[in-house]
Amino acid sequence: MVVSTDAIRSGEVSVLVENVVAGDGWLDRADGNVGIGRISAERVHEYPKDDWNRTIAANAKGVWPGLGHEIPQMLRQESRAIASTASATSLVATPFASDYVISEHAVADMISMALF
Repeated sequence: MVVSTDAIRSGEVSVLVENVVAGDGWLDRADGNVGIGRISAERVHEYPKDDWNRTIAANAKGVWPGLGHEIPQMLRQESRAIASTASATSLVATPFASDYVISEHAVADMISMALF
C-alpha cells in the first residue's frame, strides 16, 4: 500500500498506520523517506533562517512522527522492519547544502537510536 502522507503531521501518520492495520491486520514494514533541500554556496552561519527551518522540519522532524506511530504498533505485534532513507550526506558532508547535510545526519542517528 502506498499512501501519500505529510510526514510532518503526526495526525496524518497516525491515521495512515491505523488504516493499514485495519485493512491488513498488521503493519509489516514501514519506509520513512522524507527529504527536501537545495544547493547553496552559503556556509552554515550564512544560511537563510527560513530555508534552514524548512529543511530541518521536513527532513529531521519528518521522520520522528512516523517512528512514533510505527514502532508502538510493531512492538504490539512483536514483529517489525523499518527502513528509513538518509542520503550519502548522512555519512559524508558536502560544502553546498549545510541544512540538508545536517538534517540527514539527524535522520541517520534517529534511525540508529530507534534500534535500542
